[in-house]
Amino acid sequence: MSELRTALRDYLALRRALGYTLKEETEWLLASFVSYLEEHDESHVTTTLAVAWATQPAGADPRWWHQRLGTVRGFARSLTSIDPRAEVPSADLLPAAYNRVTPYMYSEADITALLRAAGALPGRRSFLRAAQLDRRSLRGRLAPGRGGSQTPMLSGYLCATDSAPVATA
Repeated sequence: MSELRTALRDYLALRRALGYTLKEETEWLLASFVSYLEEHDESHVTTTLAVAWATQPAGADPRWWHQRLGTVRGFARSLTSIDPRAEVPSADLLPAAYNRVTPYMYSEADITALLRAAGALPGRRSFLRAAQLDRRSLRGRLAPGRGGSQTPMLSGYLCATDSAPVATA
């Protein structure tokens, strides 16, 4: 067993002993990285090899590369205590942009149509049926934004009980 593989085993054991729940993915990513270093006859972590490994496969999503390098970064940081030659890849390498989906903006007409459709649903326990029965609560939560904002807001949720709908904020 190579020194890197022993260090990896110790690193994972220490993380578990400290109470961290390691994802299975973390273990196989780090094992893959150590194998990559061994294939390149390297006995310590270098930023160049870490980035080269993290950017595999070519053409993968840059967020995947970012995650791979982040996994290596934690391992490399721990190695610096036992191997002064170990390099910790900088956090600004392989940045990942997370694109948030634009929320749907409900208009007054959308809210009215939703409530009208909810009124046509069968059954007392239906979520939308309960919302239709409690129009004021739902309208207040789905109302177009206040204070000049055109962003409708949903500040709580509604749930139905056997007896009557209940609004929660």
